[in-house]
Amino acid sequence: MDSAVADFELECGLSQDISNIVLDPLRPYGFFYFAPGRWRLIYRINKEESRSEATSPEFIHRLLKEKLPDAEVKRLLWASAFRLGQGQSDHYRKGRWLLAGDAAHAMGPSAGAGMMVGVLGAWRLAWRLARWLCRIIPIPINFLKIISENKERERMKSKTTMR
Repeated sequence: MDSAVADFELECGLSQDISNIVLDPLRPYGFFYFAPGRWRLIYRINKEESRSEATSPEFIHRLLKEKLPDAEVKRLLWASAFRLGQGQSDHYRKGRWLLAGDAAHAMGPSAGAGMMVGVLGAWRLAWRLARWLCRIIPIPINFLKIISENKERERMKSKTTMR
């Protein structure tokens, strides 16, 4: 299923301190403040809608009026359709190479979720390295292999629970 993203200049009463996400079963969407007077809208494109229709200025203005009737839309900056591609590598280590962060698990542009997952992956690797450096745990000769096997086991477990 496709989604769309649109950036625009807008005056509205939404909180700028939080993400404004609505899990509407007919069309989930979210408003995200990112600069003075500028907002991003991410929304699902429904099956009966084409990508070009759902990213047209007319469609977006109708959607904004429906979702934020009191808002003052000053200017649509750009819009684009995308398909969320969530995936992960089958293996996280080959020889001396270890995938970490966004290289290990691509995510869509949903309000920084991809970045946060990448930061978490890097943090987990750093935590394990710090424990070894502080002599809390002995480092085995095959340290990278053990870390990558643990990571693969954890990721595969989360992959199967998400389905």
